[in-house]
Amino acid sequence: MTWNILWSRPAERDMRRLDPGVSQRIQDAVEQLAETGHGDVRPLQGRERQWRLRVGELRVLFTYDSATATIQIIRVLPRGRVYR
Repeated sequence: MTWNILWSRPAERDMRRLDPGVSQRIQDAVEQLAETGHGDVRPLQGRERQWRLRVGELRVLFTYDSATATIQIIRVLPRGRVYR
């Protein structure tokens, strides 16, 4: 099953601040997750229905909406800042 991807404004801003190569790696990892469901994904403790995708030192925070088959990207930040 292929999921639709929606990027929040903060996530889009985070992506614009990254180097083009790193930004492309993030996009590729998110697209792979949407198409195959594979990636370094774990649920976040203490945050209901939020997940993280690890891409190197960066973390992509997202939620699944199975009713609409949508992955909502919340933020893309370095590991040290994402969990604050």
